[in-house]
Amino acid sequence: MSIGAKSLKNVSEPMDLYRMKMPWEQATRDQSLLPGTRLAVLPFANFSSDPNDAYFADGITDEIISAVSRIGGLSVISRTSVMEYKGTTKKVKEIGKELEVGSILEGSFRKAGNRIRVTTQLIDATSDKHLWEGSYDRELQDVFAVQSDIAKQVAEALRVTIPSSQLDRIERIPTESTTAYTLYLKGRYLWNRRTPNELGQAREFFEQAVREDPHFALGYVGIADCCLILRNNWGVDLDANFEKSRAMVEKALELDPGLAEAHATKGLLLEQQYDFPHAEEELKKAIELKPSYATAHQWYSNLLRERWLKWDEALVHMAKALDLDPLSPIINYGLGELYSARRDYNKAIEPYRRAAELGPAYAHWALAIAYGRVKMFEDMRREFAIQIKLLSDTVPFTSMYDDMMAALLEGDKRTVGRLLPELEMRFQETSVKAFEIAEFCFFLGENDKGFDWLERSYSMREVHLLEMRTSEELDGVRDDPRYLDLLKRL
Repeated sequence: MSIGAKSLKNVSEPMDLYRMKMPWEQATRDQSLLPGTRLAVLPFANFSSDPNDAYFADGITDEIISAVSRIGGLSVISRTSVMEYKGTTKKVKEIGKELEVGSILEGSFRKAGNRIRVTTQLIDATSDKHLWEGSYDRELQDVFAVQSDIAKQVAEALRVTIPSSQLDRIERIPTESTTAYTLYLKGRYLWNRRTPNELGQAREFFEQAVREDPHFALGYVGIADCCLILRNNWGVDLDANFEKSRAMVEKALELDPGLAEAHATKGLLLEQQYDFPHAEEELKKAIELKPSYATAHQWYSNLLRERWLKWDEALVHMAKALDLDPLSPIINYGLGELYSARRDYNKAIEPYRRAAELGPAYAHWALAIAYGRVKMFEDMRREFAIQIKLLSDTVPFTSMYDDMMAALLEGDKRTVGRLLPELEMRFQETSVKAFEIAEFCFFLGENDKGFDWLERSYSMREVHLLEMRTSEELDGVRDDPRYLDLLKRL
């Protein structure tokens, strides 16, 4: 599919689908109409005498979520969102209303030596009626069998048939090592924060997990995901992190060819190589294997948007990701990106604001840009200032880059022109992308230099280069043969 200047004119045209209401725009659904098969698994309470055993309770929660997510007839809220209710005193009906689910699974965990006791109950969120309850007294090494049995009992209580292929996945044990699994959970928590320091710490936890159990496929996926985000978001060790990520994904798939998380990460890797058809195959495979894996829907949405400008399909998958993980800062951020690419900046502000409230510092940067695009410059400056305060100690040149972006949005070519030479000279020391420097050049009318930086972006396989068809700064060069040539190569 070739998309040149003519088709890009349609970027800012409204679409009926873009009137779809997001969760914060719509009135709460009538709870009595919510299907019981839309389920939230609340964090299991830790009743052990040792508070350090809280990670085992979290592990049980996470594995049950993973198991029931593989059942095609269930729609399961992701871990990121339900963990917000850890230790909550809210009633089941209230939680059901907030998450818009028809059923809630809750329980407790107690560990004494090598023995565990797990109690759990499935509750109708609208009537408070108990649909099923169970109690397990087992040896610690039987914890995964307990989790898979709970998943099967939930499906039976909700009258959902589990195909044999899905049953095999549910009963499969991810690791024999509870230590490895605990380390994996710590890593995933930090990975979701997405800052360079926390990504580095997450990678260390994942590496410890696979040292504990060299056959733990999910641990290798965790390492791969850290390497990819460090490379893509922060420009850290581009080649080394790419190769490391690829090796880790291949190792994971060698150990477990049907692991949805590994297929999703492989799809993202193939997108980095501009191998879009195979990237799409892998992401669709991940969704097929685990329909409730919100990250796969999010990444597939990004691919549909960036590569083919399929706005309607992209929004459907991002909305699905948000439906599965409404409190994920990354998915809220992704929805903001989608609206921004569509140049519907007013609609981008709310998901960016939600993402910023939920955690990641760079969401303030994106929110600042959205404010700038709609000429709310006071709000823009405030958000840039918050981001600088949060990141300046760990991300070099945050302040200078934000000053340049603010100047660009205000139309101040003098400031951009004054700061650009230093940014170019110190490019290797920053997390700024070559594509972003190209945008500054085009803003100044320095088109030859802009195309030089685009070529550099292409040679570095920057995923940000896929934004070239939607960037406002490139609107003036869409008929340039160099633009069309690069588009063709992509």
